[in-house]
Amino acid sequence: MKLLDFLADHVDFDYTISQIEEFTEISRPTLYRLIGELEAEKMISLTRLVGASKFYALDTRNEKVIEMLQMEFEAINRNLLGQRREPSAQPISPSATRFALGEPRRTLPLMARRPVTTAVKFKKGKKKSRK
Repeated sequence: MKLLDFLADHVDFDYTISQIEEFTEISRPTLYRLIGELEAEKMISLTRLVGASKFYALDTRNEKVIEMLQMEFEAINRNLLGQRREPSAQPISPSATRFALGEPRRTLPLMARRPVTTAVKFKKGKKKSRK
């Protein structure tokens, strides 16, 4: 579930429905339904109100949330441990290195599901002058 995955990746933060919609690309009606269901199960909670904006975050006191975070943490650890390699006993010749001219460097697989930008996006348009 995208919503839980997003909130699990950002446990220390709370988000408005608009922010969650932007970062997860889940439609607003679906978000309202999911948030209602997850609030009923006490997996997420309303953390604060700022004006009319409601901020939500994972409720890390909930047993289901704790188990979910532990499973995700263990999966990441297994993945990281699986990537480690034993040092090679064979000498490497300079011509066999991947850093030879003309060859692209090998990139590591991405660990994050989707990069999330936290930069504020400003609307483009004419600046309104005060008179």
